[in-house]
Formats: sequence, C-alpha cells, structure tokens
Amino acid sequence: MVCGGFWRKLGRIKRMADVNSLPGELDKCLGLVDLTAIGVGSTMGVGIYVLVGEVAKLTAGPAVVFSFLLAAFVSLLSGVCYAEFGARMHITGSAYTYAYVAVGELVAFVIGWSMLAECIIGAASVGSAWSGYFDSITNHSISGFITENVGRFHSPFLGEYPDFLAFAIAAAMTAVLITGAKFNSITMLIFTVLNFAVVATCIVAGLFYVDIRNWTENGGFFPYGFNGIINGAATCFYAFVGFDAIAVSSEEAKNPSRDIPLAIIATLLICFFAYAFTSLILTLVVPYHALSATAPLSEAFAIHGATIITYLVAIGSIVALTASMLGSFYPVPRLAFAMSRDGLVFQFLSILTPRTKVPLFGCLFAGLITGLLSLVLSMSQLVEMMSIGTLVAYMLVAASVVLLRHKPCGIAASSGSYRADSPSYQGRDSYHDLDSAEGSLKVDEEIISREDGISPAVKRSSPNDTEMGVIGGAETEEKEALVGPEGPTSASYKKVQICTFIYGVASCLLSEAATIGRNVIVPPWFSAITAVVCLVTLVVTALLIASQPQDETDIPFRVPFTPYLPLFSMTCDFYLMSHLTYKTWIRFALWLFCGLTIYFGYGIRHSRADAWRQETIEDQNDSQKEPILEKKK
Repeated sequence: MVCGGFWRKLGRIKRMADVNSLPGELDKCLGLVDLTAIGVGSTMGVGIYVLVGEVAKLTAGPAVVFSFLLAAFVSLLSGVCYAEFGARMHITGSAYTYAYVAVGELVAFVIGWSMLAECIIGAASVGSAWSGYFDSITNHSISGFITENVGRFHSPFLGEYPDFLAFAIAAAMTAVLITGAKFNSITMLIFTVLNFAVVATCIVAGLFYVDIRNWTENGGFFPYGFNGIINGAATCFYAFVGFDAIAVSSEEAKNPSRDIPLAIIATLLICFFAYAFTSLILTLVVPYHALSATAPLSEAFAIHGATIITYLVAIGSIVALTASMLGSFYPVPRLAFAMSRDGLVFQFLSILTPRTKVPLFGCLFAGLITGLLSLVLSMSQLVEMMSIGTLVAYMLVAASVVLLRHKPCGIAASSGSYRADSPSYQGRDSYHDLDSAEGSLKVDEEIISREDGISPAVKRSSPNDTEMGVIGGAETEEKEALVGPEGPTSASYKKVQICTFIYGVASCLLSEAATIGRNVIVPPWFSAITAVVCLVTLVVTALLIASQPQDETDIPFRVPFTPYLPLFSMTCDFYLMSHLTYKTWIRFALWLFCGLTIYFGYGIRHSRADAWRQETIEDQNDSQKEPILEKKK
C-alpha cells in the first residue's frame, strides 16, 4: 500500500479544470506585439552576427540558407505543439505545465527543472559573451585590469578570471525583470527594432558588394553536399531556441488563446527570414571559405572598406546580446513561480511584488544564480549544457500533444477551459458559436462510463435546462464542445500511451544507430538492421496511434496532421540529442540529481495536486446545489 501510494504521487496529474480555474495572479498586460517582441528578442540573439558565418564557412557553404530552412521547419514542429497547448492553457509554466497535465508530476518536475537550467545557463553564457565582446571593443582593458588587481583562476573547472562585468550585467537584468512584464516587453521591443535596423542596413549595404561568382566558383553553391546541409541544420537549430519564452507568458497575455499561437509562429517566421537574407547576402559579398567564423559580418564589410557598417555591426551585436540575455532571464522567475505555486519547490519563490505582480524572489534567484555562474565560468563551459534542457522539453511537449489529444472524457477542454466568468474566456464566441447552428440549443455532456471503454453520449437539452452534467467528477458547461460517439476511451488511451512510449524508444535507438559510428566501431550490417527495425516500429506505432479516436474539442489552434507531426518532431529531437557529448549528459545528470533531491525531500510532500482536486470537487458540489435551491424557491 505504501509503495502504491508513492507511485501514485509520482504520477499525479493536473486536470485541465484545475489548470484553467486557477486565479490569474500575474498582471495581464501583454498583447500580440508584446509577445512577439519577447519571442524574437529571446530567439534572435547574437547568432545572426556569428552563427551564419560559422556554419557557412565550416559546414554548409552558401547552402547555409537551406540549413536554416530545415532548422526552421524542425523548430516549427515544436512551435505548433507549444501553440496548441498555449491555446488550451492560460497559466504560466510552458512545457512544465503541459507535462503536468498530460504525463504526470515527476516528469513535469524534470521538465521544469531542465528548463530552469537551460534559461539560467543561457543567460549566464550570454552575459559572459556580452562581457567578452565589450572587453574586446575596449582592447581588453577590462580583463587586463581584473587580472592585474584581482588575479586569475587556476582550475580547469573555472574560467580564466572572475568576470565582474558579467556579474554586473546579471544584476542590471534582474532590476529590469522586477519592473514588470509590460516594461520588459517594451524594452525587448526597442532592442529588437534596433537589432533589425542594423541587420536591414547590413543587408541593403551588402547589395552594393554582391558578386555572383561567390556562388559558382570554389565548389559552387553546395560545396559540402547534402550532408553539409544536414549537419549545418543541427547547428542552426539552436538559433531558433527561445520561443518558449512566449508560452511562459500565457498568464500575462490579454488573449492567450489567440495571441500565444500567433506570436510563436510569427517569431519563428521572422527569425527565419532574418537568418536567410543575412546568409544569402553574406555569401554573395565574400566567398564562404574567406568568412570569419567569429565575426563574419564585420569582417566581410571590413574587407570592402565599409568602416561605418563595421561599427554598426558592433553596436548591433551589443544590442542583440542584451535582448538575448533579457529574453533568457525572462522565463526563469515565471517557471519558478509556477513550480512554487504547485508546491514542488520552495513557497517563497511564488511571492509577487504588490505593484508589478512579478515573482520578486524568483527574479532575485535568477539574478543571483546567473551572476555567480557568469562570474566564475567561461562562455565555452556554459554553452555546452544549454541545449539539452530545450531538446528534452521539446520532445516531451510533442509527446504530450499526442497523449492529451487522445485522453478520454473530453478532458482536453473540460470545464474551466473556456469559462465565461474567467479572463481566459475572451474571444470564445468566435470559436464556439453553437447557437448559430441550432438556435438557442444548448449541449450538455453526460458521460455514462469510461472504465469499460464506453463512449460518451451527448444529451441535448432545452434552453431552460440549467443542470450540469459531470465528467469524471468535473462539471460541464453549457455550449461545451461536442464529443462524438466515437470519442476516446480509457482502453484507447492506454493503447496510445504504450505506442507513444514504444515510438520514443524506437526513435532513440534509430538516432543512435545513425550516429553510433562517431564513437563506436560496429559492423555496417548491424547499424543497417537496427535502423530498418526501428523504422518499421516507428511506422507501425504511428499508424496504431492514428487509428485511435481523438478528442475533437474545438479550440483556437490545433496541431495539424496529429499524431504524425508531433511524432516526427519527437524523432527530430531525439536525433539532435544524439549529437550531444557525454560531458553534457554528465552535467545534466548532476543538475537533475540536485533537482530530484529537492523534489523527493520537499516537493512530493508539499505538492498541491491532491488539494486542488479536493477543492475542485467541493466547488462542483456547491455549484450543483445552487440551481436546485433556486428551483425550489
């Protein structure tokens, strides 16, 4: 019994009603432009000034534009998965909250803890890069002063010297965070506009130095072949990391059902076109093999004597780094707030400032940890661990879309998803106008039984019928989305769970079979047989999942071609994870060990999952008694 209760706690899930019935504690002040500015500022950092030249020179040549196209497509697969969840759930937490609803508490904690690592390390690495770039502009006078008056580190696990400038930048970003989401978005918008102005100037100026022979000579447009494009895409993928900052802002969005999906897709498209045009112009201005791998834009214009453009690039790099650092900082206090509100981490992290409604101690926690990391570690030591948290989150969000779409009892949009008396109700009529179809007809759902796999029956009631049905203990509302007679059942959901797990294992093995030759010498026939078996398994499990009934609840945005698109996204994420070094996995394991120590020592005992369930049941009982009392009167 004790063991059974322990495992039950690890698998506790939040129902959609629990999620969307939470009071909106953060300030709802962000519109579509604000969310897009946060997304673009977080995503398109200094990579446009560095990554384009690095991939073109070393990996793909002028065909780097196709690498960016492929990377954008893979990122878009994850983006649409985030977009569907953003349309369903209107509280902060991003992938952490999504996993809590679709998979369970322990997995959700791992995702949330991984995302904290990603954002904190990302912010620290950008702070270190900002400090290093500014130091190079000042002819290394800052680093020289520190090493002469303070000294150097003499350890392979630390940086070269204590980077006090990076620590000061982290403190400044913390102060900006505390000012509130609206001021943060305005700041990001200003930096993003300045960044685009510099990039646009470089693109227009580059038109005067275009030489088409740079695409036809020295190996042509595809000097590294198709493999170069694929390998380049694996690197370019990280240029699109950051859009999940939009999903974290759901609770602060004015109309999350509409704006979160639009902002995510707009962010990815804007960043792709910026990277694409920059890479096209850059490889036309200078032969790809002559590009600088560290400062390609500034060096390209320096070759042609365009000194003014070189200075503009330096300014743009500082602006982009600042926007990127603020974008990396932004999700940390909100993730910590979501996990603290759920009781999984320490409660003080959910304390809000009275005026700006931001997590005060979450901001201070983000600033302190980021500042300390950037103070003692170098950028190269930090950047290695950035990607793993992102890929793990992307993979589990894609899996969660598949699972939630096949959950029984209409849980994907059960009560609370579109409550008329809640802020998240805004815009509902444009998506759920059932009255236009059948006059004043109202629809209540009456679930007969799910335990034996019996599908729901839909009872049509008259306009005067105000009693509410019950779905697995949760109230249903008038004008609830219709669940067809072939809706998901407990039996069909169990099949989807098993098939999704098998699909994930097969994707992992396939990715390892494709890359195992890098580290281990194995016979070619072994890799070929493994790949064929895995491919067959992927196809069969995908078809089995597709054959199961889905919840067809009408929501503002749905991932198209489900389950195939989310499943393919999972495979891409596993493939990219297979390229990570073993050192990255060791560091991730150490970080995860620290997190699990907190969870098993504190979170599992203070989780509010059971308390919310009890509160919801009591609220439902009260709401069902009210109409009966009114009728008696």
